[in-house]
Amino acid sequence: MAGDELGEKIAIAERTLERAERKHPAGDPRLAEPLLKLGRLYLASGRRLEALQLLQRSLAIHDAQASPDPQQLGDTLSSLAAACSMEGQHFEAVPLYSRCLEIREATLGPDHPELAKLLGNIGITYKSIFQMSKAEAAFARSLDICRRKLGPRDPYWPMLYNNLAGLYRDLEKLDLAEEYSLKSIEAELKLHGDKSNPLARSYNNLGKLYLDRGDFDKAGDCLNKSLAIREKLFGSLHPEVAMTLIHLGELATAKREFEQAEKHFFQALSIVDSTMGPDNPVRADALHSFASLYLARGFVETAESYLDQAIEIFRKSMGPSHPNVAEVLMTFGDLYQANGSSELALEHYQKARAIYLDTYGPNHLKLALAFRGMAETCRSLGRNGEAEKYRERAEAIGAGAEPAAPTDK
Repeated sequence: MAGDELGEKIAIAERTLERAERKHPAGDPRLAEPLLKLGRLYLASGRRLEALQLLQRSLAIHDAQASPDPQQLGDTLSSLAAACSMEGQHFEAVPLYSRCLEIREATLGPDHPELAKLLGNIGITYKSIFQMSKAEAAFARSLDICRRKLGPRDPYWPMLYNNLAGLYRDLEKLDLAEEYSLKSIEAELKLHGDKSNPLARSYNNLGKLYLDRGDFDKAGDCLNKSLAIREKLFGSLHPEVAMTLIHLGELATAKREFEQAEKHFFQALSIVDSTMGPDNPVRADALHSFASLYLARGFVETAESYLDQAIEIFRKSMGPSHPNVAEVLMTFGDLYQANGSSELALEHYQKARAIYLDTYGPNHLKLALAFRGMAETCRSLGRNGEAEKYRERAEAIGAGAEPAAPTDK
């Protein structure tokens, strides 16, 4: 939806809600629907905190009724769960999605095509809290419904491919992630052309994957395509634009184009500060990326200040044992190793290792990175026996086998 069109719809929905609130008392069941509609539009425009408030009011009205309309209640639960997830409140989203799934199964049956998308959202939410087996089960059930109920040109296919790509990206299975990302892009282009936000999201995710691989030309091509689509759809001040700008800044940092990186990060942080709360994880992402930039430039004190802010937000919004906390701890380790504080570096690498081990298990590539950092630090401390042990552990993880991928035919 174009920015002007979305703005017009928001203005109409705001007037509709104002009239309903003047006409009906607070808590009246007739307020639930206009609250839901405006909440959804705010969510689409990036006004997530306002959307949360409206959707919570709508749900409270439904829950106060003896026999709420199941369709409206399900819609409200799904929208509120999505808003929670976008704000990083994934644990709060899980029970909302679960309630919605129960309602949809009771009213539509267990194999209705609408459940495929809902299960995909549930899988994304479980993936966000690193309950990978539950995420995989949700995606598998979604895929099964799609095979039996959807035609080859159904618009959910690119979304499903993107979900599978995200799962394998988080599991560091980059070949599989690339395969499903490319399938998602191909399906989206066939269905909607080159102007949809799902296409922008797939380009953004594939660009980040190429960046992680060190394929900077492909990364830049994908990320710039994503940015162009999102700016055309939403304007320049939207959270999704900020996310792509962060990745473009990371790409510029990797290419040592520091002034361009700083420009991207400042722009992203400005968008986040104007559209999201101060404790939103996307803000922490921007701060962490800023820190990596300043560390690469040798501005250690500035980098440390940004890392302190980033880790505080991640701990507050996601908990102290979230892998994003571990990512910042790893950068702290790099910083302390660079300035000769090897004992502090080792301490932070060890903390990151503990989080990775608890989250992913003993054979994830993130864990190998922590072991490599520990090995290098122990070597600088003259603890060569420990260094060799950690190096061997990192190499053993790196040589691990790929899991089988689900088929999509």
